[in-house]
Amino acid sequence: MTITDAMLGSIALVVAGLILVFLGRHLFWFFVGVVGFVFGFRVGLAVFSDSTVTLLLAAAVGVVAALLSVVLEKVLIVLAGAAAGWLLFARLAEVLGAGPQISPVLAIGGAVLFAVVSLLIFDVALVVISSLSGAALVLEPFTLAGTLELLALAAIAAIGIATQLRAKPAD
Repeated sequence: MTITDAMLGSIALVVAGLILVFLGRHLFWFFVGVVGFVFGFRVGLAVFSDSTVTLLLAAAVGVVAALLSVVLEKVLIVLAGAAAGWLLFARLAEVLGAGPQISPVLAIGGAVLFAVVSLLIFDVALVVISSLSGAALVLEPFTLAGTLELLALAAIAAIGIATQLRAKPAD
């Protein structure tokens, strides 16, 4: 991967993250597609050594998730919530320096928590989860100290939540 590729990847993460932070509720299919892509990418990195295969897997998961979100909205908010919870809590475990035995437990706990919350309060959950997921994507290209990253994540997510809750709900 060249420096240009890495820079383009970082810009894409920040742009996709900002779209999720501010428009996640209105662009549900985009939210589900981005979460699917990132989830597929992380799984691909763990399973395959070939970056092309990893990108193809990520793209396939993202596109399928986005297409299914149009038809299976409620089911996919639970699945997207679970995937977003896994991604967010895995990132928090990394930032907090949790060991290899605790990190998977936190990630699974986050997945279950976000799935249940998504099922119980769909609209508010979509706003909160898309804002938190977007904030995590925005910060991913940057190297911040643990506490500073948590504060930045909370601030970006809070701005996104406030913005989305003030906007007229999507129909």
